[in-house]
Amino acid sequence: MAIRTALHVLIPGTLALALLTACSGATDSAAPAPVAEAQAPVATGLADVVDALRTRIIEQVSPDALEALTPDQALALASDGERAVLSTGFLRFTVDAPATVHVLLSPDSDIAPFWLAEQGFVPSGQDALVDGDDDFRGWSRQVPAGEVALGVPSLETGVKPYFVVVGPSADGGPQPQISAPWPDTMGVATATVDARVFTDDTDELDAIDPALAGLPLLQTLEKREDESALVGYFRATPYPAGTDADHVVLTWADDTATSQSIQWRTAPGSAQTQLRYAVEGGEAVVVTADSVELHTPDVANDPKAMRHTVALTGLEPGTSYRYAIGDGERWGEERGFTTGPAAGEAFSFIYMGDAQVGLDTWGELVRTAHAQYPQAAFHVMAGDLVNWGERRDDWDLFFENARGVFDNRPLVPVIGNHEVDQGRAELYVDQFDLPRNGPEGIEPERVYAMEYGNALFVVLDSNLEPESQVEWLDATLGASDATWKFVVYHHPLYSPRPGDRGQPEQKAAWAPVFEKHGVDLALQGDDHAYLRTYPMRGDEVVGSPAEGPVYIMSVAGTKMYEQTDAPYVAKRFTDIATYQVIDIDGGKLEYRSYDIDGTLMDAFSIAK
Repeated sequence: MAIRTALHVLIPGTLALALLTACSGATDSAAPAPVAEAQAPVATGLADVVDALRTRIIEQVSPDALEALTPDQALALASDGERAVLSTGFLRFTVDAPATVHVLLSPDSDIAPFWLAEQGFVPSGQDALVDGDDDFRGWSRQVPAGEVALGVPSLETGVKPYFVVVGPSADGGPQPQISAPWPDTMGVATATVDARVFTDDTDELDAIDPALAGLPLLQTLEKREDESALVGYFRATPYPAGTDADHVVLTWADDTATSQSIQWRTAPGSAQTQLRYAVEGGEAVVVTADSVELHTPDVANDPKAMRHTVALTGLEPGTSYRYAIGDGERWGEERGFTTGPAAGEAFSFIYMGDAQVGLDTWGELVRTAHAQYPQAAFHVMAGDLVNWGERRDDWDLFFENARGVFDNRPLVPVIGNHEVDQGRAELYVDQFDLPRNGPEGIEPERVYAMEYGNALFVVLDSNLEPESQVEWLDATLGASDATWKFVVYHHPLYSPRPGDRGQPEQKAAWAPVFEKHGVDLALQGDDHAYLRTYPMRGDEVVGSPAEGPVYIMSVAGTKMYEQTDAPYVAKRFTDIATYQVIDIDGGKLEYRSYDIDGTLMDAFSIAK
């Protein structure tokens, strides 16, 4: 439906005409000047309008003023057509009879969307209680039969979408029915206690005004929370991209003995898109990277950066290489990597739990671990590498603090809950080149497996349904004849946090498969403390690691949780960031845990 038609369905004619010609509205006296229609062509899609406004805000509002930007000031930058899209382009549905439309606003903001009053909605006092203590405030107005088009829930960040209840136009009138919802992933339910108000989230009605009870409820999409966010949306990175390559990280996407992936960042337009590499003392080879743009419009001082990837294959096992990044003529810092050994050769690796908060302090820990144990071939991190996985400025802090380590020793990362935003782990996937050998139906690189020497490492995504990974997990572990088998994932199957933070569904799905195939260690994160269990089988303590896996949980950042005793705890402590060194030599495993001062916090060994 065209914008003009949609406006006339819902809005009285004079108000619709005003919106399409003048779009008057209160603005702060300090607001930036509105953009004339000629300067800002009408965009017909909400995403286009929001992108255009975000770009305009960066161009016209100084970085110092962004933090104090108000919704009125942001709205003043919209053209008439853009304002109309914001007023009607968020959702729509059809009613088969005259109706009273009740919009129930999230309490996340005290500011009602600008379009409500302009379209004739008034506060009704008919509210609903959601998710225990969220008082959703009711606004209502009467509409004729036909399509109803509603606007954005907010121009602020962190405001959940409203939901909609539809009743008769007048007492005793026919009850309208809702049809043709758009987006079509919205649902229609009945407004009763325990009904979900979003189709993609578990928030439920705990109470609702009696006048609304039993009426049709349009379940909206919680994941659209920041879809129209302009205020509080922008941030600045302390480490913007530049002409020279930075944020260099080594990963594997293929055979660890014969491949190496190298990724780095530059500003757009940088010529540093080539990599030169050679065996120590050998003739250099130059290759050109695959480059993609990371567009993160919320980073006001650096909205676009380039991510470059070179995936080297056909390398020699157990061989040291030197590499440098440049433009073909000028080359930057020379760094090194070593391919994985043949099976049976001894090796070491470092395992860490969550970095997440206090990334500068974590940086000291990871650099200490590298300095004290430079023989460690790679680093495993069990999720929550950052606190805000959808924010590139947080990733910039992570890579900056890992400088000098992950550009010389590969990182084996795991997705934690803080890497995920509304089910996606976009920046995680975009910035790491990882194996694409996970289960069918799951986005590549979220779940994967790799072999190194005589060990198998299986990385799981505990944010996804555990059953979706069971068949692949069983087949992958069962097909390997590796001497040592490790599984790595974020949410712990065993945790002594008060309230028992163990994951019963994951434990029921995964632990029997671990036990069936002789997994040695399960490396976990999430609960921000240190734990080592006794060997476990069938949820019971057993006498030897040969009978069941040992589950370990650690933390590497500054966010800490309490713990309590549990029957399965062999060792635990709190408020201490640690790194773990795991040495493999044939059939012997030596495990040691250290704090940043080098104090030995825990140790054990396994012999086969």
